[in-house]
Amino acid sequence: MFRIFGSQGGAASCRWRDHRHAQHCSVIRLPLTLPHCIPGDGCGHTVLTPHSGTLTSKNYPGTYPNHTACEWRIQAADGSSLLMAFGDMDIESSQHCTSSFLLLSSPSDGPYCGNLNPVHKALVLNSSSVTIHFNSTTHRSGRGFLLSYTTSHHPDLISCLDKGTHYNQEQISVFCPAGCKGVAGDIWGNMKQGYRDTSVLCKAGIHAGMILDELGGQLTLSQEKGITLYESAFANGLYSKRGSLSEKRLIFHKGTAFSICPRISLTLFNASSSWEELNTMGQYKLWTAEQAAFNAHGNSWAADPSSENQWLEIDLGGRKNITGIITKGSSDKYNYYVKSYRVSSSKDGKNWKVYRSNSGHDDKIFEGNIDSFQEVSHTFIPPILARYLRIMPQSWNHRIALKVALQGCQVARLRAPRPYGERGWIGSRGGFWEGASAPSGGWSQVAAPSAWAVLIPCKLSWVGWGHASVGRLNAERVGGLEGTGNQTPR
Repeated sequence: MFRIFGSQGGAASCRWRDHRHAQHCSVIRLPLTLPHCIPGDGCGHTVLTPHSGTLTSKNYPGTYPNHTACEWRIQAADGSSLLMAFGDMDIESSQHCTSSFLLLSSPSDGPYCGNLNPVHKALVLNSSSVTIHFNSTTHRSGRGFLLSYTTSHHPDLISCLDKGTHYNQEQISVFCPAGCKGVAGDIWGNMKQGYRDTSVLCKAGIHAGMILDELGGQLTLSQEKGITLYESAFANGLYSKRGSLSEKRLIFHKGTAFSICPRISLTLFNASSSWEELNTMGQYKLWTAEQAAFNAHGNSWAADPSSENQWLEIDLGGRKNITGIITKGSSDKYNYYVKSYRVSSSKDGKNWKVYRSNSGHDDKIFEGNIDSFQEVSHTFIPPILARYLRIMPQSWNHRIALKVALQGCQVARLRAPRPYGERGWIGSRGGFWEGASAPSGGWSQVAAPSAWAVLIPCKLSWVGWGHASVGRLNAERVGGLEGTGNQTPR
């Protein structure tokens, strides 16, 4: 049972939207007094970004605790509307939802309690702002809630729990909110094979390198004939499972440079130091920088001593658009590997720039390996335009040891600048700046809302950064807990 009650007298209306139909529901307004709770102690997983976000009750999908409260405030640009996607709701029922409830105010909507599992549904608020309250009193059971939001620019918003099996059509285009990476949900397969149709779509898109978790974004994919076995992989901070035969298989279409750029042949390496191992036979074994290449026979590169000041440098011989990195450890014989690392780049080998997180304020820490032999990959969104790349280990198992491969494309040689109306064009869709060039003939989403680029097959030119302010959101989590405001370009 799903109950909707309000906090003031009178009547109002809300509108449920699924991907096929719009449904109207009545809201009964009754007096409601918020119980006294400590602000913020009921907040669960929370990712708030300028364009979308995801939030849950504490302990979700476990039972939410007694006597807690949390408040989130979201403000979109004037003139835009907010969309809310309920991925899950299981709040113990009470008369008029006075015990435990979820309340959307400003405009006042709710409270909500009971059980709801709305696939392909979103709640449309005819407002550019909302304050979300969650309160609990003494109760016995209930997972709480999972809620995502975006603006009306993305009417195809889905929940973090939506799966391929929820769709009948072969071609699927959906908008994933930011923050799905931290929500429980399984994926099977990898970018090369495709993903089992029982996989949750948004986490699969993050794993495949189609979107960034901290931004969310549009996914375009198709459902094709399933395969006998789906292999597991660790990519972009997520593990996929090994899966059995399925009726359908999810294939992501080209949306980033990662999906069209091959591995780069690496031959020029340098390092801060190299280890000379003295074995039990009194012989020296060299762990030089050149051993970091995937095709180098034997052991990997290893530093001596192991410290955060060590680095491995790769010279690509010329500027390239570097779109991804793949790492692994020493070998089966040794149990040495890098657990986490930072990346910096340079165009001249002298001036270095550390790769930062999407906020632009903090150095991005990449999750490395968990053993010495499996490959782990990460996508650079946006790509890195550079000749030199440095990997700087931050944590490791026993000793810094690393093999590395890069994915990337040649930098397109551009003619003298001309108006884009002659050969290509730049436009905006749904709050994201996107670009296309005449040779490619199609759009390619740029992950950062403030970026634009020209895309040429296997030759990606990131022409520059342009500032945009398209329906941005101001979002915060109240109660002394951290939120995210307007995004700044990298």
